[in-house]
Amino acid sequence: MTFRTYMVVNGVEELMDTATYTQGVDPNIFWAGWVFAIHEVVRITAQSAVAGDNGRAIGYDIMLESR
Repeated sequence: MTFRTYMVVNGVEELMDTATYTQGVDPNIFWAGWVFAIHEVVRITAQSAVAGDNGRAIGYDIMLESR
């Protein structure tokens, strides 16, 4: 599965990062910790390499931290 993170920069949505996750190999987490400060909307997409996954729901939790 491929995750892509987008953020609006100067009014234009830009691709910020791409990460590939392999089920059963990688830990069950997608870490967007590289973002130190977010002041705009962040959009994360997930795309599976398995055609049978089309339309399947993905469970998720989100944790936000403010300092």
